[in-house]
Amino acid sequence: MPFHLVGVIDEDEDGNITFKVSLYRFPKAENFSGSLNQQMADMNLLYLTFGDSPAVHWQACFSILSFLARAPRGNAIVVMTDCPAAYALFEKRIKIITVDEPQLRAWRGSTDNFFRVKIKALEACIAQSSGEAWLYLDSDTFLFKDFQSLQHTLERGCPLLHLREGRLSDLKSKSIRQMWSRTKNRHFDGIHFGREAAMWNAGVVGIPGPDAAEVIAKVLRVCDNLCREKIRPRLVEQLSFSVVLPAFGELWAAEEWVAHYWSNKAEWGREIAAFFVGCFLEKLDFRDVLEKMRTFDFQKIPVQRKVRKTKRRLWAWAEKLFPDQIYRLDGCPKV
Repeated sequence: MPFHLVGVIDEDEDGNITFKVSLYRFPKAENFSGSLNQQMADMNLLYLTFGDSPAVHWQACFSILSFLARAPRGNAIVVMTDCPAAYALFEKRIKIITVDEPQLRAWRGSTDNFFRVKIKALEACIAQSSGEAWLYLDSDTFLFKDFQSLQHTLERGCPLLHLREGRLSDLKSKSIRQMWSRTKNRHFDGIHFGREAAMWNAGVVGIPGPDAAEVIAKVLRVCDNLCREKIRPRLVEQLSFSVVLPAFGELWAAEEWVAHYWSNKAEWGREIAAFFVGCFLEKLDFRDVLEKMRTFDFQKIPVQRKVRKTKRRLWAWAEKLFPDQIYRLDGCPKV
């Protein structure tokens, strides 16, 4: 089963153009059918990846490998995606569920909130499982520490989110202040938004098994109620998990085990591309790829990189004022 390198030219929000390389193997993808509980075991991991950008998919592949390299057997990994061929590297080691555009539209709901899709995907998976814990992960994450202590935390009934960002009443961003002004001292589906209500990063969401169905149903109801308050859409799903999960157990930060490099995707993107290109050039089989992951140095690149808005604006201004000269293969400058 041959490897294929896929290269894509990409432009980020600041106008920087990069060439990204992906490593795929493309056999015919397995179609999803039947109940998930045929595949489930001790604990289940869930990834959602959509769109035609290879970056999202090879980030998810890297994250999946980090768990396969460290997690004990008996746990299941589920990928919901509209690009199943991107995960052919794993063959039958993971479960792929193909989701199409009509399903995504339905999951967005009447308010057309894309981030509601995550809640609905978890709801669908939990409904087809048999009381196991679920761990949702954004594609830009990886496991860097022993998995068993994370699993034991969920088994004790403690839900997980990636990290605590602070109390809503204390956070200073304009969007959070607006959100707090519309929710403070109110109740949404029985959840009180008092001064201690906090915002957590939801790049990792861990839901213990016994109450999973009840938890996700309440998260969905709170999310839909908040959507009607015209809060910034990208924050509603995150806020819903943040206020509901503490009602079901002591909320733990998953940052102890899982890194989330959302603010440093450029550096990690280059490093992940180099990892997969190395696998391709060395002609590694899957067992050797896992061993390469086990010896990967996660400390050499910062997980977070905060760039001030002024610097981003100055960079964008400089790029506009002094554009690069780009030439095609025929020698003609690009217009």
